[in-house]
Amino acid sequence: MTKIKLLAMLGVCGLMLAACGEEAANEDTASESSVVESSAAPESESVEPESSEEESSESESVETETEEVSAEHKNALASAENYLMVMGFSQTGLYDQLIFDQYPEESAQYAVDNIDADWNEQALSSAKNYQDTMPMSQGALYDQLIFDGFTEEQAQYAVDNLPE
Repeated sequence: MTKIKLLAMLGVCGLMLAACGEEAANEDTASESSVVESSAAPESESVEPESSEEESSESESVETETEEVSAEHKNALASAENYLMVMGFSQTGLYDQLIFDQYPEESAQYAVDNIDADWNEQALSSAKNYQDTMPMSQGALYDQLIFDGFTEEQAQYAVDNLPE
């Protein structure tokens, strides 16, 4: 029965991912068309005054901070958030899952670097899931969490905080 629940949750997660991907793709297409329209303006209309090197470097750093995140990066981050709502993942496990989902390495890394996750709690969530589906000793559970990509500290936190 637990396996059926897990499969159902994964199916729902897949549907959510598909819906997020379509919305992001539609938004990205709309923003690209407005960029194309704005870049079609004649160059004579936009004359920038000359600036010193200091002003130039300041404007470059502002542009770097306000750069748009690509749709692929946004989708990878949304997928990562959905995965963490369903089950516990380590950082490496989440990265590997996103790569399996065919996100580019840069997008998968962006998602792992920018997701707001408590990795100790993710380890605990994963440990609880293991205990519910296939009970094992604390030593075996610790080893399984390490195998899943959790750090020694995260695995120990999970084992120490499992409910009795």
